[in-house]
Amino acid sequence: MWVRGDGLAVPSSPTGRKPAGVGQGFSHGFGTRYAPMDLLLDTFHRFAPWAFVGFLIGAAWSDVRTYEIPNRFSLLIALLYVAYALTGPAPTEIVGAIIVSAAVFAVAAGLFAIDLMGGGDVKLMAASALWAGPELAVPFVLATAMAGGVLALVVLARIRTTTLAGRAVAAQGRDLPYGVAIAAGGLFVAGHLIGL
Repeated sequence: MWVRGDGLAVPSSPTGRKPAGVGQGFSHGFGTRYAPMDLLLDTFHRFAPWAFVGFLIGAAWSDVRTYEIPNRFSLLIALLYVAYALTGPAPTEIVGAIIVSAAVFAVAAGLFAIDLMGGGDVKLMAASALWAGPELAVPFVLATAMAGGVLALVVLARIRTTTLAGRAVAAQGRDLPYGVAIAAGGLFVAGHLIGL
């Protein structure tokens, strides 16, 4: 009795030679890997979107607390996507994801130039757009915009209840923690990838 690379038992041949597929592993994303490695990669691929969720929440919380999004969150989200794409059971359209991310970055950078978005917001949105890719790019942008509208209403309501001095500070666009809205859009994408 032989065991193939995909874990299936194969009866021995009368000649004692290995049947086809035994000890050869099987394809997973790219190249050929053996069963233990595939199990590890499958586990990583399954939990990577949850790590994406964790980084989004961390970025949003930092933006709420300090009105800043550390670069490490955007970098980790981007690197995690690359690992996620390369370890999937099926090829992922990385080039398409990069094009979408570049387009989002260009638009967000324009908003940054006119002081409507912070630098950390631009990088977080571009990194999150990688996960959206061509398939979820539009839903991601719409979810982010809708969450941003709700966030703006909450901030405006807060401004109306503060003192005049507080209103002057809160009215500045840079004090809108837009990382929360971006995280909401990213959570929509992660939910789709997880299957929620």
